[in-house]
Amino acid sequence: MPRGAEEENARPVTVPTAVSQFPADPWPTARRWAERRYRNLYRWTELGRGGHFPGLEYAGAAGVRDPGSVPGPPVNG
Repeated sequence: MPRGAEEENARPVTVPTAVSQFPADPWPTARRWAERRYRNLYRWTELGRGGHFPGLEYAGAAGVRDPGSVPGPPVNG
């Protein structure tokens, strides 16, 4: 069991994962870090607008789709 955030962030995540990156998000995710941690990263989307609460900022901003509709290999596979 991890003892802190640093140890937790070092553990790999193996479930299928998608990332939507918003330009105004106060805590952006580094793609290099995400590709190391999320072993089944199958989608990386950088959107043109939006921030931490994109669904409240404008309709259709979230970029969330049905994960089952995404064919093809993982981004880092």
